[in-house]
Amino acid sequence: MKITGNEPYYPFFRWNEGGNGNAIVVFDTQGGNQFFPYDPGITIRQEFAKAAMQGILSDPSSYDLTKIAALAVVCADNLIAELNKTEK
Repeated sequence: MKITGNEPYYPFFRWNEGGNGNAIVVFDTQGGNQFFPYDPGITIRQEFAKAAMQGILSDPSSYDLTKIAALAVVCADNLIAELNKTEK
């Protein structure tokens, strides 16, 4: 499955709310359904960028603050592109 990077990384469920907005629908064997609303949280792309930024910041010589965030986003986008290339 190819990813865009905008998919939720770790969605979390909201309980005791109506089935509006983002929801996972579960169907039972009698044809009924139940809605589980969720908040998407951060995206896969944001998580990849966060991980890249942590790696970049682990090297004290890389503290060019004007470029770290941009480099982290480039790393995230390249990882997503590479993952989509190798998908079978």
